[in-house]
Amino acid sequence: MREIRKRNSKSIRRMFDSLSERYDLVNDLLSLGMHRLWKRKLVHCIPADTKGRWLDLATGTGDLALMIQRRFGVKVEVVGVDYAPRMLDRAKEKSRAHFGDSSPIRWILADSINLPFPDQSLVGISVSFGLRNFSDRAKAFQEMKRVLKKGAHVLILEFGNPIDPNHSDSWIKRAILTAVAWWTVRLGAVLSGRKKYYQYLQLSSDAFPGPDGLRLEVTKYCGWRERECLRLWPGNVFLYHWEV
Repeated sequence: MREIRKRNSKSIRRMFDSLSERYDLVNDLLSLGMHRLWKRKLVHCIPADTKGRWLDLATGTGDLALMIQRRFGVKVEVVGVDYAPRMLDRAKEKSRAHFGDSSPIRWILADSINLPFPDQSLVGISVSFGLRNFSDRAKAFQEMKRVLKKGAHVLILEFGNPIDPNHSDSWIKRAILTAVAWWTVRLGAVLSGRKKYYQYLQLSSDAFPGPDGLRLEVTKYCGWRERECLRLWPGNVFLYHWEV
């Protein structure tokens, strides 16, 4: 595996601002539309009796925030936070297209390590495919812990390595993941004109810890109780659910 050089927060912001115009199109093509099904699965894991303020962190172009708002309506005040202003501009456009000028979703430009919320003020946080790009996951987890109420829920969608070297089918999975990585970088480069960014995103996916590694981080920094961890098709996508 090629070594990945960690980007700082400013370079990550520049990267996503640069990708914002075609971000949704590229995601649809790279995942064959599966990312929308993964996000719907996350939304339906949120308890039906949830009420209060919900943060969709690293909201990007706002797909997940919009899904959560549509499910819960006025019971939940959804706030979408992202560090890339052009990604938020796309989220606002989509929100206006769906809700008109009276959109119930608040969109805030902020960093994951400095959230603009009081202590214990949120009933939940969701993150879809953004956690691996945080410049400092330890500080981000500590901030998330600070702003969550007792009994709140945290749901995270992220890539992870599904390969178990002790299983006989590992070489098959490795071959499939290699093919997926090849497809991701080249199609992303063609559609966006930003090959180096899609190389970074693919490498960051490969380098992100699987369930065991992420459990260790959450235990160390947050101490949340794990409710479930689901492996979603095609096997390298994981849905994590913790309760505070």
